[in-house]
Amino acid sequence: MTTTKGFLAFMDHSITEQLIGDPTAWHTTAIALSEGDEVSKLARSISRNIFPKQPRLKKWSAGHSIRKKNYRLAFARELSHQLPESPVYLFAISATEEAIEKNIDLILKDLRVSHLYHEVQREGSSPWLRVGPFKHIENDSGHYFEFSRNRGIMLLWVSHFIVRMHRMFRLKLHVASDSMVILDWFFYLDKFAGDTNESSPAISFFNTLVSGNICNGNITAAFFKESDTVIDELFTDNVAGLFNDMNRNHSVYPELAKLFKSGSIYYETSGQVA
Repeated sequence: MTTTKGFLAFMDHSITEQLIGDPTAWHTTAIALSEGDEVSKLARSISRNIFPKQPRLKKWSAGHSIRKKNYRLAFARELSHQLPESPVYLFAISATEEAIEKNIDLILKDLRVSHLYHEVQREGSSPWLRVGPFKHIENDSGHYFEFSRNRGIMLLWVSHFIVRMHRMFRLKLHVASDSMVILDWFFYLDKFAGDTNESSPAISFFNTLVSGNICNGNITAAFFKESDTVIDELFTDNVAGLFNDMNRNHSVYPELAKLFKSGSIYYETSGQVA
């Protein structure tokens, strides 16, 4: 017997989805997943408990001083209390830029693009990478993706994480249902760096990498035209920001230790399971 499962997914990053040139800088990618509107319901419930009179979530980076600190502590507290009772799945990975760089050869191999990957030094600019050719589905021509290296490396890192999480989650559903599972994910995400409403090469590269490296399912993605206005996206922004902050100072969010043991989150840090 074969079962088809479809999930909505929201993804965001902290501090950003491109390298900044600091080997010690932490980067976190977070995914919130649910079969229906459960991510939205959880986000709204958390927002009501933080701001009862005017429920809302803020950007993790927004605000100043004590108000920012109080908001972050409140979000961590509410997430710890409410996530274990919610049918929302969280997947996240945190790594330093040094760890990301050290894993690039493995990522290229796992994504089966080692032979297509080339780094290019352009006069008067920072390094670029060129990946291809990929066969165009309509006219059989070869297509190349080109990005500044700091953006391209993170696109490979994020895509590799998504592929691994899809494989892992599909296997979990297969074992739980004792049947073959076809797993479809539809991603809503903030625009990748460099993408616009008119041209989005980064999301095309992301879709190419993930769709070519999963089986028994589909992954498709589209971005929000207006960033930071949708509560589901703000929720994932907050999760990514929270986990990224935690890597710099574990003692600030002590309740997260219990949350990680609840089974509600799959979390990796620097390539090691937390």
